[in-house]
Amino acid sequence: MNLRKLVLFYWVGIDILVNNYNIERAKIMEDNLSNQMTRDDFMKFFRDDEKLNELSVDDRIEVFQNILSGGSKLTKELLEEVLSDYGVNNLEIVNSDSFKRENFMAFFRDNQRLNDLNEEDRLEVFKTILLGSSDFTKEFLTELLSNYGVNNFEIREIKNG
Repeated sequence: MNLRKLVLFYWVGIDILVNNYNIERAKIMEDNLSNQMTRDDFMKFFRDDEKLNELSVDDRIEVFQNILSGGSKLTKELLEEVLSDYGVNNLEIVNSDSFKRENFMAFFRDNQRLNDLNEEDRLEVFKTILLGSSDFTKEFLTELLSNYGVNNFEIREIKNG
Protein backbone atom coordinates (compact mmCIF):
# COMPACT_ATOMS: atom_id res chain seq x y z
CA MET A 1 0.00 0.00 0.00
CA ASN A 2 1.51 3.31 -0.95
CA LEU A 3 1.70 6.30 1.36
CA ARG A 4 -1.05 8.19 -0.41
CA LYS A 5 -3.57 5.37 0.07
CA LEU A 6 -2.50 4.97 3.68
CA VAL A 7 -3.07 8.65 4.45
CA LEU A 8 -6.45 8.57 2.66
CA PHE A 9 -7.46 5.46 4.60
CA TYR A 10 -6.38 7.14 7.84
CA TRP A 11 -8.48 10.27 7.17
CA VAL A 12 -11.53 8.25 6.12
CA GLY A 13 -11.22 6.25 9.33
CA ILE A 14 -11.02 9.40 11.45
CA ASP A 15 -13.98 10.89 9.58
CA ILE A 16 -16.07 7.78 10.29
CA LEU A 17 -15.13 7.87 13.97
CA VAL A 18 -15.95 11.58 14.27
CA ASN A 19 -19.27 11.17 12.46
CA ASN A 20 -20.24 8.22 14.65
CA TYR A 21 -19.31 10.25 17.73
CA ASN A 22 -21.39 13.20 16.53
CA ILE A 23 -24.35 10.90 15.77
CA GLU A 24 -24.13 9.38 19.26
CA ARG A 25 -23.80 12.84 20.79
CA ALA A 26 -26.86 14.07 18.87
CA LYS A 27 -28.86 11.07 20.12
CA ILE A 28 -27.84 11.83 23.72
CA MET A 29 -28.79 15.49 23.31
CA GLU A 30 -32.14 14.49 21.80
CA ASP A 31 -32.80 12.13 24.72
CA ASN A 32 -31.90 14.91 27.16
CA LEU A 33 -34.29 17.30 25.43
CA SER A 34 -37.11 14.79 25.59
CA ASN A 35 -36.43 14.36 29.33
CA GLN A 36 -36.45 18.10 29.99
CA MET A 37 -39.13 19.47 32.23
CA THR A 38 -41.53 22.10 30.97
CA ARG A 39 -42.73 25.06 33.01
CA ASP A 40 -46.00 23.23 33.69
CA ASP A 41 -44.09 20.12 34.79
CA PHE A 42 -41.93 22.22 37.09
CA MET A 43 -44.94 23.85 38.74
CA LYS A 44 -46.80 20.50 39.06
CA PHE A 45 -43.72 19.05 40.75
CA PHE A 46 -43.53 22.06 43.06
CA ARG A 47 -47.21 21.83 44.02
CA ASP A 48 -47.02 18.07 44.67
CA ASP A 49 -46.01 17.64 48.34
CA GLU A 50 -44.92 14.06 47.73
CA LYS A 51 -42.61 15.07 44.88
CA LEU A 52 -41.40 18.14 46.75
CA ASN A 53 -40.37 15.94 49.67
CA GLU A 54 -37.93 14.18 47.33
CA LEU A 55 -35.78 17.31 47.36
CA SER A 56 -32.90 17.41 49.82
CA VAL A 57 -32.37 20.32 52.19
CA ASP A 58 -29.53 21.48 49.93
CA ASP A 59 -31.84 21.29 46.90
CA ARG A 60 -34.42 23.42 48.66
CA ILE A 61 -31.83 25.98 49.75
CA GLU A 62 -30.45 26.18 46.21
CA VAL A 63 -33.92 26.79 44.80
CA PHE A 64 -34.75 29.35 47.50
CA GLN A 65 -31.53 31.29 46.88
CA ASN A 66 -31.82 31.31 43.09
CA ILE A 67 -35.50 31.23 42.09
CA LEU A 68 -36.07 34.98 41.85
CA SER A 69 -34.95 36.58 38.62
CA GLY A 70 -32.96 39.55 39.83
CA GLY A 71 -32.79 41.37 43.12
CA SER A 72 -35.53 43.84 42.20
CA LYS A 73 -38.15 41.24 43.18
CA LEU A 74 -36.62 40.89 46.63
CA THR A 75 -38.30 43.54 48.75
CA LYS A 76 -38.34 44.25 52.44
CA GLU A 77 -42.05 43.37 52.48
CA LEU A 78 -41.42 40.00 50.78
CA LEU A 79 -38.63 39.13 53.21
CA GLU A 80 -40.78 40.13 56.19
CA GLU A 81 -43.61 37.97 54.82
CA VAL A 82 -41.26 34.99 54.43
CA LEU A 83 -39.92 35.42 57.97
CA SER A 84 -43.48 35.64 59.27
CA ASP A 85 -44.56 32.56 57.29
CA TYR A 86 -41.69 30.57 58.79
CA GLY A 87 -42.32 31.89 62.30
CA VAL A 88 -38.93 33.61 62.50
CA ASN A 89 -39.24 36.36 65.08
CA ASN A 90 -35.63 36.88 66.12
CA LEU A 91 -34.60 38.61 62.87
CA GLU A 92 -35.45 42.02 61.51
CA ILE A 93 -35.17 43.32 57.95
CA VAL A 94 -33.57 46.76 57.88
CA ASN A 95 -33.16 48.93 54.80
CA SER A 96 -29.37 49.08 54.47
CA ASP A 97 -29.58 52.03 52.07
CA SER A 98 -30.04 54.17 55.15
CA PHE A 99 -26.78 52.78 56.57
CA LYS A 100 -24.50 54.68 54.26
CA ARG A 101 -21.90 57.19 55.37
CA GLU A 102 -23.55 59.93 53.34
CA ASN A 103 -26.90 59.35 55.04
CA PHE A 104 -25.28 59.24 58.48
CA MET A 105 -23.51 62.54 57.93
CA ALA A 106 -26.62 64.14 56.37
CA PHE A 107 -28.61 63.15 59.46
CA PHE A 108 -25.88 64.52 61.71
CA ARG A 109 -25.75 67.83 59.83
CA ASP A 110 -29.54 68.29 59.89
CA ASN A 111 -30.26 69.96 63.25
CA GLN A 112 -33.96 69.19 63.06
CA ARG A 113 -33.34 65.46 62.61
CA LEU A 114 -30.46 65.51 65.06
CA ASN A 115 -32.92 66.79 67.68
CA ASP A 116 -34.69 63.41 67.39
CA LEU A 117 -31.79 61.97 69.40
CA ASN A 118 -32.27 62.02 73.16
CA GLU A 119 -29.42 62.83 75.56
CA GLU A 120 -28.67 59.16 76.14
CA ASP A 121 -28.28 58.61 72.38
CA ARG A 122 -26.06 61.66 72.10
CA LEU A 123 -23.81 60.54 74.98
CA GLU A 124 -23.49 57.07 73.46
CA VAL A 125 -22.39 58.56 70.14
CA PHE A 126 -20.03 61.00 71.86
CA LYS A 127 -18.37 58.26 73.92
CA THR A 128 -17.89 55.75 71.11
CA ILE A 129 -17.53 57.61 67.80
CA LEU A 130 -13.75 57.88 68.12
CA LEU A 131 -13.02 54.39 69.46
CA GLY A 132 -9.85 53.13 67.84
CA SER A 133 -8.90 56.62 66.70
CA SER A 134 -5.59 58.29 67.34
CA ASP A 135 -7.11 61.77 67.04
CA PHE A 136 -6.89 62.56 70.75
CA THR A 137 -4.30 65.28 70.66
CA LYS A 138 -4.03 68.40 72.78
CA GLU A 139 -5.15 70.51 69.81
CA PHE A 140 -8.10 68.26 69.10
CA LEU A 141 -9.38 68.35 72.68
CA THR A 142 -8.76 72.11 72.97
CA GLU A 143 -10.84 72.66 69.83
CA LEU A 144 -13.54 70.33 71.21
CA LEU A 145 -13.79 72.33 74.43
CA SER A 146 -13.88 75.58 72.46
CA ASN A 147 -16.67 74.27 70.19
CA TYR A 148 -18.76 73.45 73.25
CA GLY A 149 -17.99 76.75 74.93
CA VAL A 150 -16.28 75.02 77.83
CA ASN A 151 -13.52 77.20 79.21
CA ASN A 152 -13.10 75.89 82.73
CA PHE A 153 -10.80 73.04 81.60
CA GLU A 154 -7.25 73.13 80.41
CA ILE A 155 -5.59 70.38 78.40
CA ARG A 156 -2.00 69.62 79.41
CA GLU A 157 0.39 67.16 77.83
CA ILE A 158 1.95 64.69 80.24
CA LYS A 159 5.58 63.87 79.66
CA ASN A 160 6.15 60.12 79.93
CA GLY A 161 9.41 59.22 81.44
